[in-house]
Formats: sequence, C-alpha cells, structure tokens
Amino acid sequence: MSTTSVGGANDWTGYSYGASSNGYLKGQSVLEAGTANADNSVGGAGVVYCSAMGGTAETTLAAQGTVAYGKTDTSSAINSGWDLWGGGGTVLTYRQAFLQNGNSYLIHNNDIARWTYGGQSNGSQVGNSYNILNGAIVDTLEGGGYTATTKWGNTTAQVNQGQVNWFLSGGSWGDLYNTGSATVNVYNGYINAITGGNYGKAGVETIAGDSTVNVYGGDFSGSPRTGTKQLCGGPFFNGASSILGNTALNVDLTGSTGSSFQLPSGTYLSGGAGYNNTVTHVGSGVNNSISVNISANAASGNVLNGAVIYDDGQSTGSNSTYTNVGTINMTINADGNTVGSVYATNYVAMPASGQRYNTNIKIGDGTTISGTITSGGSSYNLTDAIAAANNNKSAITLGNSTSHNPITINGSLINFNSAEITEKAVVNVAGSFKNGGGATAANHAATYSKHGSIQMDTDSTLGITSTSSVVSASQLVAYPNATLSTPYVQTSGLINLSDLDLSTNKGNLFWKPIGNPPTSISNTYNGAYWGTQAAFPILTFNGGDTATKSGAVNISPNNFSGVDSAKNYAFLGDYTMSSLSNPSNPTWIGYVVPGQVRVYNTTGDADSGNWQHHLKSNVTTGNPVAGQTMQAWDSVASDTDASSIKVMYVMGYSDSTTAPFSLTAKAPYYIKSRTAMAVDGKVLNNYPSTNHNFDVNAGTTGATRNFGTRDYFVGNQQDGTNYQATYGSYIVQNVATDNTTSLSAGNYILPNKGSAINASSLTQAQLQKIAGLKGVGVITDITMSDDPLSSINNAGNTVQDPTTSDTNENGKSYAEIPVSWTLGKSSTNSNIVVLPQAAVISSDNQTALNVYDASMTSDDAHDLKDQKDLDSNWTYALAFRADGTIEEPVISSPSDLVTTLQTIQANNPIIDGDGNIRPVTYTYNGL
Repeated sequence: MSTTSVGGANDWTGYSYGASSNGYLKGQSVLEAGTANADNSVGGAGVVYCSAMGGTAETTLAAQGTVAYGKTDTSSAINSGWDLWGGGGTVLTYRQAFLQNGNSYLIHNNDIARWTYGGQSNGSQVGNSYNILNGAIVDTLEGGGYTATTKWGNTTAQVNQGQVNWFLSGGSWGDLYNTGSATVNVYNGYINAITGGNYGKAGVETIAGDSTVNVYGGDFSGSPRTGTKQLCGGPFFNGASSILGNTALNVDLTGSTGSSFQLPSGTYLSGGAGYNNTVTHVGSGVNNSISVNISANAASGNVLNGAVIYDDGQSTGSNSTYTNVGTINMTINADGNTVGSVYATNYVAMPASGQRYNTNIKIGDGTTISGTITSGGSSYNLTDAIAAANNNKSAITLGNSTSHNPITINGSLINFNSAEITEKAVVNVAGSFKNGGGATAANHAATYSKHGSIQMDTDSTLGITSTSSVVSASQLVAYPNATLSTPYVQTSGLINLSDLDLSTNKGNLFWKPIGNPPTSISNTYNGAYWGTQAAFPILTFNGGDTATKSGAVNISPNNFSGVDSAKNYAFLGDYTMSSLSNPSNPTWIGYVVPGQVRVYNTTGDADSGNWQHHLKSNVTTGNPVAGQTMQAWDSVASDTDASSIKVMYVMGYSDSTTAPFSLTAKAPYYIKSRTAMAVDGKVLNNYPSTNHNFDVNAGTTGATRNFGTRDYFVGNQQDGTNYQATYGSYIVQNVATDNTTSLSAGNYILPNKGSAINASSLTQAQLQKIAGLKGVGVITDITMSDDPLSSINNAGNTVQDPTTSDTNENGKSYAEIPVSWTLGKSSTNSNIVVLPQAAVISSDNQTALNVYDASMTSDDAHDLKDQKDLDSNWTYALAFRADGTIEEPVISSPSDLVTTLQTIQANNPIIDGDGNIRPVTYTYNGL
C-alpha cells in the first residue's frame, strides 16, 4: 500500500510509504516504484517521478524518453523532492505513532526519487527492511529508516542497477536502535555516493549487530553530490553513532559483474568507520573484529591500484571509546591485479603499552601491492618493547596455495610479530621486509631482535630486489627448499637475523642471486667449513644468543647454498666463527663462497642402479664439522654405492683419479639415457643415446650397464676445465635406467659334422648367431633352459646315416633340439635340426633334403606300393624345415619312377649298362 499526507503536519504529497503512517501493521509492506524496462533504464511508459523535479530530466521523462545513468548529473534526484519508505510512519522525528510486525520492502524498478528508505519513517518495527535498486536514480539508498525508534531485525540496501548520488547505507539516516545487522550489496550501477554500513546523522544511533558492505561490481568512480568519496564497512558520517558488533568491507570482483567496478585513484577504503572519522564507535569488546576482504583477478583490471586500504580508517581508534575490537583482519586476494597500500589502522595502534589488537593480514598469490603493507599505519614502528608489552600479535601471511603466481610488493612490508610465506609462494619485495618500521642494520640487535619471525614454508621464495632494502626478523624458520633471492651483495646488513632454525622442519636455505655478478669479490671471510675464501655476505646475525652466534652456527654446507640460475654459478654456504663489530658488536656473517657442485643421479625404479665416486684427495664425508676446513665434501664415502651422490668443492680443488665417478646398473636394468644439465634443467650435454637394440649377426651389442667418467670435473667444461676462475658451476649428471626387454630368435638346420659350423663342435656364440638373436636389453643377460648346447653337441656325434627304416627317425638319422631363450621378462624359442653330412641344406639353413642310394631286385621293385614305400624302406628320403616340419620330397626324374619300377624288366632302357637307374633326382623347396 502507499499513503501520502496522512498522520502528520509535515507530511505532503512528496512522501510515499509502503505502510500506514499511524497504527499497527501485522505483516509485510511493499512499495514498488515503476515498471521495469528490459535494460533496467529510467524512463519510458513505466517510469514514476515527482512533478516537483523540473529541469531537463522531467522534460525527458514527460516525453517518455530515457534519462541515462552516469556520473555528471547528481542533481535530478535531489530536485525531485520525492521521498520513499518501504515501511510506514510519519516524518515527525522519533514519534511512536506506528508499529509494524513484519518485513518491509522498497523496490525501485523505474523511478527518480530523493531520499529512499527500506524501513520506517518513525515508530518501530519487528522485522527486516530492504531497499532494492533494480533501475532508478536516487539521492540516497538506505536499508533502514529515517528516524525510527527501535528495529528488531536486519536492514539491507542492494543495488542491482541504477544510480545513487549522495550516500548508500545498509543502515539508516537516524534510526535510534537496531538489534540486528546492516548490509549493503552492490552488483552493478553508478555509485557516485559515499558508501558504508550506516549514516547515523544524530550521533546517537546504535546498531547492535554487525555491519557488512559487499561489493561485487558497480562504477564507484563518480563523486558524491556532497561530501568526500569513501567506501567503508562501518559508519561513514562522522557522528557519534555506534555499531556494537563486527564490521566488514568485502570487495569481490571475480564474479560476472566484477568487470563493471571502477574506483577513483586515491580513494580510501576502510573495513571499519569512514576514513578520518573521529567520533564514531565500532565494536563493544575483544570478541569483535574489523575486516577487509578484497578478491580480484586479471579480468578485474587494476581498478584498486590507487586505493589506500585501511582495516580501520578512523583516526581516533587508538582510544577504545571509538574502536573497541579485539581483532583486525585483512585479506587481499588479487591474482593478476594491483592494489594500493594496505594499512591495518589510520592511527597509532602500537603504543608503548602494547599492540591494541591482534592483527591478521593475508595476501594471496599473484597479488601486486603498489605501496606498503603494515600491521599499523604507514609511519608506525613495532619495537621489541612494544611487542613484549602485551599478548596481542600481528601476523602476516603471504600466499594462499592457489596459482603460486608471484606476490609483488613495490613498497615495503613492516611491523609484524610473525610473517609466513606459504608453501610454493613467491614474494618479491622492492622495499624492505621488517618486523618494525624503524628497523635498520645498525639498530636491529638493540631494538628489533626479540620479535618478528619469518617462516618460509616448503619451496617458498622471498626475493629482495634492492641492495638498499633492509630485512629484519628475530628468527628465520626455513622448511625444505626455501629460497632467498637478493642482488649480489658486497656489504653486510641486508638480511638481519637474531636466530636461524633449519633443523625443526628439516629445512634448507637456497640463495638465488639476481643481476650481474661482480668481476671481483671485495669481502674475504674465515669460515667454519671452507677456510678463508672470498664471499658474499647474505645473512647478518646479531642480537641473539651468543652461544649460537645469533643462530649462525645452524648453517652448514648441507643446508645453506646458492646458485645463479641465469649463469649456473654455484655457491657454498658458510659462516664466520669469529664475531665482527659491524653493523653492531658482536655480529656473525652467513655467507656464500663461489664453488663447484656436482650431483650424480639415477632415475628409474628404486635400486636400479648406483653411482660411486673414487676421489682420493682431501675429501670429507659425513656431517661437516665446524672448524675443520674442507676442500671437498661428498655425500657418501669413496667406492660406496648410492643412487644419488652430491659433491661440493672449492675453486681450485683437483683430484688425479682418471675416472672419479662410475655408474653401474643392476640386472636386469641397463642405462637408458645419460644427460648433463644445469641446475635449472638446461641440457649441457645430451649424450648420444646408447643403442639398446642388439642383433648378434649385425654385430650390435645392445644396452650397457656401466661406465666411468671424468666429464665436468672439476670445471664446467666437459673436459674438466673452467672457462673462468672466479665462479664455479652447478652440474647435474643424470642416468635413467630401464628394464624393458624384447627378444626374438629363429630356427636353424646344421650338419652333424664336417662344416665350419656343425653340431658336434657348436659353441654358445655360434648358437646365438645361427638363432639370429635380436632384441632390446643387455645381451649377456640372455639365458637358455636345460643346457640345449650339450644336446646339440651330443646330436652331432650320435646322428648317423640311416641303414634301415628303423634308424631313419628322430634321434638316430636326425635330431630336433628345442631352445628356450630368456631375457628379463621376454622369452622366445628356437628349433635346431641336426642332419647327417650327406644331407643337402639350403643356403639359409631353413630347409634340407636327405636321400640315399638304394639297391633292389626286380622282385623288390615289382613289390613297391608307392613312393612312400620307396622313401621309407629304400632311399630313406626325408625333407626338413627348420621349424621341425618333416615332409615327403618329390621325385622329379625320371618321371613316374615308382610306376616304372613296379613293372620293370631287365631290358628297360631306364637301366644303364651297369644295372643302375641314374640319375634319380629328389627335389624339395628348391633343393
């Protein structure tokens, strides 16, 4: 329902309500303005407006034209003089003339209005109120009411499309008390307005619950009709109103409307009260919090690049009268996007009495911060004394285990009790990374050595891009493969620590220099492991326990090393055993020495192959001992099997061993490939692949199982020389093993004796050749079952020419010996046929024919049944294939021999003068 000019002397026709101005309403009320256009524009036949508006806008609407949304016309709505409420009441301030028990709704579809409220003009409400902008131009959009007394419910203002010119509030202009929470949701539209949780004009308004502003899109780049542009999660008008619960500003631009978001450069964002407010109240105790959550991606554009983000933006929050919370939370996840500066507070939240809050700042993968990150304000300074004054802590977390894209901080990160770089996160800082804003190398020991740890999780990287930067922390805790990246440094004081923990999490530090290395090194240190060497001072230790040299004693060559991946230069870790006086006394230096690192790896199945080293000169193995100078260190003892070997040695080290490193694969494995690489995987030498195929008759011998080498030892060239004298290299030699095999073999016919290759004297090598062994693997691994060679040799001595049909059979006049070959998981079979010397064997030894002369009487001839009778009992003719097949040969001449013999007479011309029939020719498969 809608009422006008009812119940109060100040009501007039420019006021419209969703409920009555007096009395009691049980149920919901709805005021819906206008009929929406398809594009949610303002104008056309369905627009609603007040004739008091005047000007171009009214002329356009009267002609059913469209008034465009934008940033320039901020006067039409205020000039309209038309105010709207989703609830009821009158404009009499705080009058208890109306009570509603139910929700109230103001829905803008197509209108131009002045001040609009989801709740009541006055009176009270038991229920929630909503002010929803689908398509309209308004001066204000307020989720609550005008000057209602009490609301038992929540208030919400939501912008789906449209234009707001003065302010946008989840709360109200002046409702006295709200037991619930206030919320703003913005998806799209032109938000020229100041935006926040509550206005609170009278300064006595209270929201007992939370205040949350959610921004999912919208163009905020316009200026408000009056006032200073800002975006906050709490009260923005600088009056003494209160929000007793939590406040939060959530900007999530990763959704479908995120690309519509715009913000003027230099805008101040605050999770709490408005920027530079002085009298507003947020929170009611340590259980409350103020939060800022920013989510953006590459598609969002760099719209937050100039934004200055405060968790609590008011300037008087150091007094708990105004900011009374226990926790400050800031989460910035802007992968592929840039955000301005990130400040926890706009006031001194770190007084001498201790930190006022627990502060949690989280920066997600891929985020660029163009300014500063601090758990306080831009100029505040967390010292040891302040950190110890109470139990509140400031924690900063860098990385969120998503894309692992680098986090870039173009300014500095300062003021923390703990900073964690999460697993695989990469953080590059152009400025400083300090536990206190005032920390320097000179005052670290005295003022900043007892608080502010840095934890580098597994595979994380902290990059400091300038030698003028300062890193200050009470302790550095490293997990496995933590990387520190800095320029080549010639002076100490870049990274200042008071303790180093590399043991708790089995961690190690890897230094990765950037930029060009100097032609000469200006510092020489006498170290715990490598003696006196020219070196780069990476870590400066002071202010800690002198018994541990402020943590320096935790360095060893096994947990601190470096490599310039661009040039493949290797560096060996060490520390000074004696203290120095600069930058403060006492100081110890953790440094890196140019040297050589060689790694020999076997990849493949476990225990498939092992390396050995055979170095004899000045080599240390086992755990290095501080104070015992080394020239070279090896991870295993000489002549000891290991699937991986690491060798570190100083420049100038040498050893005369001809082949100081060797690899042996374990049967049935063999060497599949061999490669020499730089530490970044760049191939230095892709050794010609071993031919894993063997062919006995072609002379190819197949895979190999071992080799010895001196390649790349001791220099970075294959012949062992170094192309320059100052810097060494990091080279990985990798052997891949394999046990893949294949095997094929053929059949063969050979005579029992007489020829160069015969059964009686056949050797193992000859057997492999006649079988034509081919395959993949190590040829010497081939085995045979049941000693077939002895069987073949025996057949060479026992096979005889047949004399009767009973002697013309396997094992007497010929022999077939099966041979089973095995190589790894592959197997195959051969068949070897042994025949008497009289047999005719084909040139490829795959077929043979054996036949003998025969004498018979005419009666014998007449009694012949057929050729089989002739072959079996007289000529003993047999035809052989190497696979063991035995067939009947063909009598090619004379033709019809058997028929002729069955009727032969003495005068038959087939018989010669000596009484013989000759020649009688048998043929078989070309023989």
